[in-house]
Amino acid sequence: MSRVLIDEIELEGFVSYKRKQHLKVPQGVTVLIGENGSGKTSLVEAVIFALTGKYPRGTLENTINSSSRTMSVRLRLKLPDGKRIEVYRERRRNGERSDYVKLNGKIVASGVSETTSYLAGLLLGRKSKDPSTLKSYERLVETSIVRQGQIESLIELLSRLATQEGKKSFDS
Repeated sequence: MSRVLIDEIELEGFVSYKRKQHLKVPQGVTVLIGENGSGKTSLVEAVIFALTGKYPRGTLENTINSSSRTMSVRLRLKLPDGKRIEVYRERRRNGERSDYVKLNGKIVASGVSETTSYLAGLLLGRKSKDPSTLKSYERLVETSIVRQGQIESLIELLSRLATQEGKKSFDS
């Protein structure tokens, strides 16, 4: 799997974000801190939505901001070789949608499943529309993003890996 970095996130009408918001993501570990209801979880869910096309809150109705008719997420990624990926997903209450992936400004995938398959192949280092590849990809996205309440499990895993015995069990 290649190292892909999130460079920027832009979202509008997504859960708690009514107006367009743009975030340049610093390199390294990023920690979101804020009051309840300030949009931390929504921001993480926007990344998951961009990468998988699935609604983290279950349905389209729960994902579009209550005062919006449209929601969109644009995710810009940097590849190790310097190439740039832009993922765009938009949903309207009337059912219309737009999904695409651009590689260095050129559309290389469009539509829900083609966009997700392209991203799965890119991030897993495979070019396949095999359902097991997509399941592996969705699991990767879910485990690469630490959600609220999961930090204790991650700390426990890291502690076990710090011991030689833990490293052996993880490697096998």
